[in-house]
Amino acid sequence: MGVRPPVSYQEWTAFLKRLAEGDVPENVLQLLEQGTLPEGAYVTERFQQRVVETVDTMLRRSIRRFNRQLSGALEDGDTGSAEVLCIRLKKELDLCWFFQRMHFLDAAFLAELEKALKGQIRLFWKNEIREIRRVNDLAGRPDLEEMLYSMKRFAREYGE
Repeated sequence: MGVRPPVSYQEWTAFLKRLAEGDVPENVLQLLEQGTLPEGAYVTERFQQRVVETVDTMLRRSIRRFNRQLSGALEDGDTGSAEVLCIRLKKELDLCWFFQRMHFLDAAFLAELEKALKGQIRLFWKNEIREIRRVNDLAGRPDLEEMLYSMKRFAREYGE
């Protein structure tokens, strides 16, 4: 990709694909701020759809990984790793907000995407917390209380 920010639709597509795949080198997020809308206004809608798809892919990948690791920890009885898993997930979720650096995009689009992403993350945490409570109630595992505390703490950042 080089050191200059993406400009053409093809460069942006490659860039967004890298983000979706989890390939986020240090300087990539800085390049977002310097980018411009690819090839003019006629591709705006298509480009914005690519941004939304990238955010969705990143979010789904992060949540799947978290759920897989959390299930493994619960099966192993390792509830102490919940804090580490939540921290890792938070770092991955923070990357999903990359679009906020794309100042050349329409403010209404950015606000709508931000609202949608925040809603999806809230729903995720709500479901996770509900499931851990259910497991705790069924199995009577007091060790899950610490896990619930960690999850609630991270969920509060998104308004839960």
